[in-house]
Amino acid sequence: LTLTWAMQKWLVEANEQFCCPWHATVATAQETIASMKEFQCAEGFSPDQTCDHQCKRCGNLVSSGDHRRIQQVGVNMNLTCPQCGHRRMRSISSQQMAPSGCAGSSA
Repeated sequence: LTLTWAMQKWLVEANEQFCCPWHATVATAQETIASMKEFQCAEGFSPDQTCDHQCKRCGNLVSSGDHRRIQQVGVNMNLTCPQCGHRRMRSISSQQMAPSGCAGSSA
């Protein structure tokens, strides 16, 4: 879902090679990701360290301070993912998101 949201922000020129704008954009995304495999490792790349929850449906990282609080009972909150609307989150720690060594391309 997060990739789909990002793709909706792209303006891709559709031509007769594709049946619709969706498939033209998917092809562009595939080409872009394939070319990124050849990039040098991005030292220090890590998920957003301000996030403390992850959506169980779409995997989007969210901060309990940044998205809607559906219900608050004491310190327990039912949070809604701003990406997909799912109401089930898992708590994550900053250690889970710490950058690790790269085993990928260093070209």
